[in-house]
Amino acid sequence: MGRPKSTKKVKNKENKSPESYNRPAKLRSWSNESMLKAMIAVKNGMGVNRAALEHDVPRTTLKDRISGRVIHGTNSGPKPYLTRVEEEELVRFLLQCARQGYGKTRGEVL
Repeated sequence: MGRPKSTKKVKNKENKSPESYNRPAKLRSWSNESMLKAMIAVKNGMGVNRAALEHDVPRTTLKDRISGRVIHGTNSGPKPYLTRVEEEELVRFLLQCARQGYGKTRGEVL
């Protein structure tokens, strides 16, 4: 038969509903300058763990950069289709269309 399931309800620590809970952002909380300093420290003989702690960068990210698995200064993901200028021009055009009552759908834009 197995063990009976627990009937104890677990409450959210802050008593927030799932809809109102915002996960804290953890992406890219470090700067390129900090990562470069940590990489230089490792190349000068400091351990990866210590360099990561001292320069406040993620240990695994630092390891990936040191080993060459990830090239420092590159962005992950696909390249953008539009340049920044083209994107800004498209935004202005779409906002103007919307102001005039001719809003575009996602399908029309893509």
